Amino acid sequence: MRERLRTAAIYLGCLALFKVMKRLLTATLTLQGQMTTANNNISTLQGAPTFSGKISTQGINLITGSISRTSIFTGSASSAGTTQAHGLGATPDFCMFQQTGAAGDANTFQWDKAASDGTNVKVWSGNASARNYIAWCIKT
Repeated sequence: MRERLRTAAIYLGCLALFKVMKRLLTATLTLQGQMTTANNNISTLQGAPTFSGKISTQGINLITGSISRTSIFTGSASSAGTTQAHGLGATPDFCMFQQTGAAGDANTFQWDKAASDGTNVKVWSGNASARNYIAWCIKT
């Protein structure tokens, strides 16, 4: 029971981080307009800038570690297992899979880190027939 709660907490934490990363990676930046204040008082700031463009970084440093690369991709897996190109450019340290589509049944995915490399991940579905997924892999 304790292990299931721990696994659920990790999953929910990763899902929240995934949403934050998705927003960061799709952020756009362009400077428009002028910023002015009355009597150098920041509380009267007017004409706040908006941004458009790309954000480049060497990685993200967190309180308890860092993320140097991240990749989101889609694929399909069955109980026979399959390799899928991940586009990360390095062997992932973490992968999370979420079933997509309307399969109508509960399903699990298993990632084999030992059989994964800098190009492909090895993944199995808990179902004999192929199930589509979206995956998120991270290199720390």
